[in-house]
Amino acid sequence: MSSWLRILGLICCLLGSLPSNAQVDSMRSKPDAVFSTEESDTPDIESTYLTSPLEAVIIRTHWGPQNSVTGAHYWISDSLTQANGKMGSVADILREMPSLSLKRYAPGGLSSPTMRGTGAGHTQIYWEGLPLNSPMLGQQDFALSGGGLFNHVEARYGGNSLVQGSGGLGGAILLGSAPQVQYFKPALISYSQQVSSFRNLSSNLGLQFAGKRFSSSTKLYWNSGRNDFPFVNTGQAGEPVQRLENAAIRQLGGMQEIQGFVKRNDFNLKVWTFASERELPPTMLSGNTRESQSDRAVRAMLRWRKYIPQAYIQTNVAYFRESLTYRNPTAGILAPSSFDRFIAESQYVRHSGGEPAFKFQNAGLRFVHDQARSDGFTLAAQQNLWSTFAHGELTLGKKKTSKIGLVLREELYNQRLSPLLGLLGCSFGNKTRLSGSISRNYRYPTLNDRYWVPGGNPDLRPEQSLSGEFSILRWLPWTENGILEYSLGGYWNEVDDWILWLPGNGNIWSPENVQHVQARGIEANFHWKGPFQNIYPWMYHDISVNYNFNDSRNQDGDLLIYTPRHNATFRLGLQWARWSLQYFQDWNSRRYTTADNSDFIPGFSTADVSVGCRLGKAVELQEYRSPTKEKVQMNPHLFKHFHLQAGVRNLWNAQFQTVAWRPMPGRSYFLRLDVDLWKQRGGIENGEWKMENGDS
Repeated sequence: MSSWLRILGLICCLLGSLPSNAQVDSMRSKPDAVFSTEESDTPDIESTYLTSPLEAVIIRTHWGPQNSVTGAHYWISDSLTQANGKMGSVADILREMPSLSLKRYAPGGLSSPTMRGTGAGHTQIYWEGLPLNSPMLGQQDFALSGGGLFNHVEARYGGNSLVQGSGGLGGAILLGSAPQVQYFKPALISYSQQVSSFRNLSSNLGLQFAGKRFSSSTKLYWNSGRNDFPFVNTGQAGEPVQRLENAAIRQLGGMQEIQGFVKRNDFNLKVWTFASERELPPTMLSGNTRESQSDRAVRAMLRWRKYIPQAYIQTNVAYFRESLTYRNPTAGILAPSSFDRFIAESQYVRHSGGEPAFKFQNAGLRFVHDQARSDGFTLAAQQNLWSTFAHGELTLGKKKTSKIGLVLREELYNQRLSPLLGLLGCSFGNKTRLSGSISRNYRYPTLNDRYWVPGGNPDLRPEQSLSGEFSILRWLPWTENGILEYSLGGYWNEVDDWILWLPGNGNIWSPENVQHVQARGIEANFHWKGPFQNIYPWMYHDISVNYNFNDSRNQDGDLLIYTPRHNATFRLGLQWARWSLQYFQDWNSRRYTTADNSDFIPGFSTADVSVGCRLGKAVELQEYRSPTKEKVQMNPHLFKHFHLQAGVRNLWNAQFQTVAWRPMPGRSYFLRLDVDLWKQRGGIENGEWKMENGDS
């Protein structure tokens, strides 16, 4: 009875957080990014810089983190990262994410992320706040998610993921795809074409239209390639140079979004679908068995928002249908599997206004029903998950630079109540900020863990995590040379009842709660962006350096497999007038491939470089900054933007693997053309956004 009272108490908190007797403010269609010249209290805003008296360089920004927990760590992809991964998958965007390790079997092959030294199943993926991880495998394959579908990719580390849901012992990755055209572009057509080595071809098409109360966004992508790259086969005698066989891929996907505004209500329908055909190449040690895999998915969601002063109430209903078919003609195997997911949730979200000492940030209730079918199940396996959470923040001090955040989450999984999960975080200071948090998390066994025949274990216990983190951040606001921020932090994570599949009687593998894992690490980040005002006033630079040390060990003191202890990235972006230069380098230490650390994959370092040229005038407005403070007036007519880019991947031709005996490509080349055509609705005048009708 006490457990049910805990849930009832949380629900009462949610209801009590809603404003009463509210006079609803008049709403304008306005983006989450800010169109103003006011100073921001966070270092998350990029700007539009004038590159000459008549032109402007496009420096698109990411959105700020909405309802991130005080004291917890997050990362948001910026416009440069988004552009680099647009023609690939989400995995290409995440390459630059700190404290992330990707297991990639081949170009277009399985790609699974791990955060802060945990497993792939400990990274939860959310699309528009809805859980995406497969209920069967507990993971998400990023090779199936087109990078051009999303204009917002965010990571929340450790317990910061509890606002979205449980299970993210390492963290969560959030994917967003809100259309932007309704605010200042009534129509937009975009097309991107990329040709690269190994007969790879990628195409993206976007069509967007907006009226005063309606907007539509259509995004389509097509990827194909042979991926028959040469590699040194270190698994064969004499280490011969061979070409990868049976690695072709064909993918077609898209997303349709329709949004409507009725007074103070916002209705949004989104449908995301894809079809993928992949050949599965052999390892260096085996022959070609002509394996292949087909993936299909349809994901649909309907969202309603009711705007109230300083907040909104949101209700989502979603249905996912996904299937996978594995084929091995040599062994005579045909293995189809599929699952259906139904989601219903409601949230209260605070988005702006006022600075009370204590405020609810957001709170909600969610129901998820999964039903899966596979030859490995005797009957259709299913599960239900009810969850409710509340997130609040307390502001301290006269300057309001000290804050305490709290998240509480309670869940009911198949009539089994979880312990109370949560995060307590705090931060102090502004330009020099000290922050830290401690959290408790929970991950349930997958349907394969519980019901697979033979070997499933219905008596498995959930994995439990207790984690904490701290950091010090120093950032300098806008100056004549841009913005500078750097940080140093650490984290620890204790995971009990870690689930592993182990061989048993009759060589039948079965999952067991057998491991205790300790993960500890250090994170250092440096980011400097803005104009080189002292060198050349129209040159924009973007420099970032990230380093992560991770030490994840089991109870025997051995390092976890496929978890590098050291990882570092360096990115340099320069833009001058119409020209741009980008350079990216990563470095990874060795990865152990056996539980006793007796074998490993050598460390590696790869580099990418590209040069781009922009043709045509283009202005995309997020926040206006002009070194000369001069007036810029845009007329509402058709704008054309062409961008030609050429580059080299794996510049130094490194021979490397991220999974044992699965080669990755050496040096390769690409050529890309981006075309954008749009009708501008207004422009900038004296630092303020002006619409055609005169409204700002």
